[in-house]
Amino acid sequence: MHQGHLLRDTTPLAMRSEEVEKHFTLPLRYKALVAEMEDIGEVVIKPDALQVVTRDANRLWRRLQEEGCSIQEIEVTNRSLLDSIFENTKEVGREDETHESSLAWLSGI
Repeated sequence: MHQGHLLRDTTPLAMRSEEVEKHFTLPLRYKALVAEMEDIGEVVIKPDALQVVTRDANRLWRRLQEEGCSIQEIEVTNRSLLDSIFENTKEVGREDETHESSLAWLSGI
């Protein structure tokens, strides 16, 4: 709910059924593999690791295995339910700010 309007169903069951982003932390040696793949979202290169976001975790994991990556070398996390709710709320807040500033600008005409 936001200002009396239901934005989306945020019950845990509904949110779990949505497509979830997976956050991978990988050794730097897989940088070329990640660069050539499609369906990779944000990539952050840290001094000792890559942080990669994807919605197709199985595909990325298969490619990593083909390159000899073991499960011990990586870390995988889901975007948490709480993170998802806060992210959605921030987006709505930005939309409201844009709308309000547009109205203020229009009223000054």
